[in-house]
Amino acid sequence: MARRIQFNLLLLVAAIVLLGSPSVAFANVPQVVGLSAQPIVDCGTPLAGRGFLLIITVTHAGPTGSHYVDKIEILKEKTTETIDLQPQSSEVFTATAVLCEGRDYSAGQELTVNARAHCTIHGWGDWSSSVTVPEFAEPVLIGLMALIATLSLTSFRRRGIDSPPK
Repeated sequence: MARRIQFNLLLLVAAIVLLGSPSVAFANVPQVVGLSAQPIVDCGTPLAGRGFLLIITVTHAGPTGSHYVDKIEILKEKTTETIDLQPQSSEVFTATAVLCEGRDYSAGQELTVNARAHCTIHGWGDWSSSVTVPEFAEPVLIGLMALIATLSLTSFRRRGIDSPPK
């Protein structure tokens, strides 16, 4: 009988410990809550071509000098790029990256992009939903028209059409 009471007491203590402890623990991992691509005129150099400004909005509770989002990883189709960040003072912030034609994607190509953020303590958050960077339609058309105009002008000059009458 004493053994049965000890067993029931042990079972009761175990149940109290298991039911009294939290059943689910939530880590404070950062989340990418917004991802958008805005067209920009150029990527800074004439040879880089046109591109997009990628705007990444991140939420991360309770940042401090030692607990913050230290990097964002951008997945472009099958390649990745990492952006290193400085400590943040707010729980919601934005980071930007430039996607350049020729370096990150080819002219006329649609590019699917995802992002995720990394916390110095809690690690990586989940990947964001994807955003599609559309192709630039007008630069290709403008370039084609400029090429046709250049070829036409050089053709007329060779024939002597643009020279003044004698």
